[in-house]
Amino acid sequence: MGVIERTYTYTIQCSNNLFFPENTESIVKIIDDMTDPGKPENIIDQCGRSIEPILIGYEDSPDPIVINGTRIWTYRYNICSEVSRDWTHTYTFSHFEWLMWDYDPFETLLEIDFLSTKVFT
Repeated sequence: MGVIERTYTYTIQCSNNLFFPENTESIVKIIDDMTDPGKPENIIDQCGRSIEPILIGYEDSPDPIVINGTRIWTYRYNICSEVSRDWTHTYTFSHFEWLMWDYDPFETLLEIDFLSTKVFT
């Protein structure tokens, strides 16, 4: 009696339509507010598995930030061994912009004049 071998070929077609959260950004007045924004939501891969992002870290430009600059936090989705995608949150810090925005020299001058007025009798 002979041996019968069968060969099956399976072709799996996957959609590459993975939906990633949009990158985000914000403006801060205080450098200490540029903390880790927290990980973005998990995504679902083509096989229905939940993929959790991993914190990579942050990068300051310039380094160190003194008067103005950006801090970009990065999380990475590792879809498989050769495919990954980054999600970022960018903080922008501008010391001069906030000074100009919040500072009214006339209002401050009037307050000082008012407070320093003394009545002599």
